[in-house]
Amino acid sequence: MSKKYHPFSGNTFEAFRKLWNNYNLKEKAEEFDMMHKNSPLLLTMTTFKDFCVVVVDISTMEYLYVSPSIELLFGWTVEEYMQGTVRFFHDKIHIDDKPGLITMGKIFNDYYVSLPMNERKNYQGFGDYRICKKDGTYTRLLQRDTILKTDEYGGMMLLLVSATAIDNYKMNDRHYCKVTNGKESILYRLSVPESQIFELEKLNKRELEIALLISSGFTSEEIAEKLYVSLYTVKTHRRNIFDKLHVTNAMEMINVLKIFGMI
Repeated sequence: MSKKYHPFSGNTFEAFRKLWNNYNLKEKAEEFDMMHKNSPLLLTMTTFKDFCVVVVDISTMEYLYVSPSIELLFGWTVEEYMQGTVRFFHDKIHIDDKPGLITMGKIFNDYYVSLPMNERKNYQGFGDYRICKKDGTYTRLLQRDTILKTDEYGGMMLLLVSATAIDNYKMNDRHYCKVTNGKESILYRLSVPESQIFELEKLNKRELEIALLISSGFTSEEIAEKLYVSLYTVKTHRRNIFDKLHVTNAMEMINVLKIFGMI
């Protein structure tokens, strides 16, 4: 399934901020400090070295927290991010990826507001894009957004954003994003040149089982023997998986499913 989208004019930070800044609310950094100290999960996440964590005040687009590991990933210091706000980060995104990133934001917002109030706390959004490091090179990130706090109407107030480099996974310059309420997930592929979003068809239980076996190194013949099905059946499932994910080979399939936590 695909549909047209219309990127915000200019693909600027103002467009990005307009998309997210829907709530005229101000949260103090001291409140997050208290949440941080009292949350074992947050304490653990912010000490990992293989990815970085930030907390964003949606109303101001300012950072309330930036983990020290951000300098290991990108070369920029915590102080540079804190002083530069989200604009500083947005300015480092690859120019070709900005339209897709804004579109991801729209997908995330539309999905979030469609959720019943009691499901919004379980919302998460995932997306990939390239960002410039201090040495001038680009790295591809997988970003995960998690709601830390909402207002009484369910509007976002504090957003926990974690990011990890996924350069080892070849994506062929495609962009994917995923939204979930903790029970179900929707995966999208974005095609910026054609201004299209493809909502990817869900893999069924058997297809996920076969995809996992492929990622574990099993051949089609071995999978057929293991599952007590014909080789033709395995190849049919394999072809259907490729078609649903819009990929052309097993490596692309494995990368997409692993990066977005499907297998």
